[in-house]
Amino acid sequence: MWHMTAHLRKMNQPAIQRKILAILWMSPIYAVTSWFSLVFNNVEGYLAIIKDAYEAYIIYQFLSFCIAVLGKGDRNKVVDLLAKHADHLTPPFRLTVICEACGCCRSPEYDDPRQLASEILLQCQVFAMQFVFFRPLTTTSMVILDQLKYYGGADKPMDYRAPQLYITVVQNISIFVAFTGLLKFYHAVD
Repeated sequence: MWHMTAHLRKMNQPAIQRKILAILWMSPIYAVTSWFSLVFNNVEGYLAIIKDAYEAYIIYQFLSFCIAVLGKGDRNKVVDLLAKHADHLTPPFRLTVICEACGCCRSPEYDDPRQLASEILLQCQVFAMQFVFFRPLTTTSMVILDQLKYYGGADKPMDYRAPQLYITVVQNISIFVAFTGLLKFYHAVD
């Protein structure tokens, strides 16, 4: 809390410091929801929804923070920075990679390094943003299914017939894609 109030007292770079404050709020939110989950066991699932939604928001805020630091709050400056070093950038991942292997379609050509840099940055943002959508949705689904004690013809939640197993798989794929976007951003900036 002291660190957060220090940022509020000296708000020199609001575009960057707002993101820092959002990230710093994660500790108090986790602490409060964890404590309430221990004290009020019957509302643990609802508190998990709040905690996971904020966690997803923070993943995107971290990427936004990195972009804000590099571009001084301007996304176009980050694109320009990446375009200067376009020779080491790997093109964005496309689902057409499968088609390219078969030979039925070709990957898009990037005439302009700035266009390539913009596409890479956009892909990193989309990869992080999908987590913001899927994490609260899958957590809410798990809480509802657990409240209803519905296991889809199975005896336990992690049976192959239970929807909880597939929701967990979707959660893990979403986490993998989000961190792939952060890793791709790191390699683009490195």
